[in-house]
Amino acid sequence: MTKATKRNLIKGLIIGVARVAGVVVSTIAGCAFLTLQEHASTETTPTEYILRAEVVRVDPLEDCVACEDINSEVWEFYEVNDFQLGDFVLLLMDDNATEIIYDDEVLDVRFDPLTY
Repeated sequence: MTKATKRNLIKGLIIGVARVAGVVVSTIAGCAFLTLQEHASTETTPTEYILRAEVVRVDPLEDCVACEDINSEVWEFYEVNDFQLGDFVLLLMDDNATEIIYDDEVLDVRFDPLTY
């Protein structure tokens, strides 16, 4: 087996492990959004989804927080609470049963438990 073949094999193995880890982390993050008790008492709809984002602006005067997701889309919600720049949060979103994202709305916000 040549060095190039070994390198490609190791590279493929690392990529495969990273993909599996990503699925596991996404599953944990989704489950961590609601506790079991909250999940049991909350009826979710097929239009709801969870989105991970980073806090990019906090405006205490207007009580507004802006978050940016991985696609560089910015989402705003109100109630500043303890949010600070650079915090990672999980947003419970509602897509309003449409295919465009620009009418989606933030239903709930939690700190991302995987970043602490």
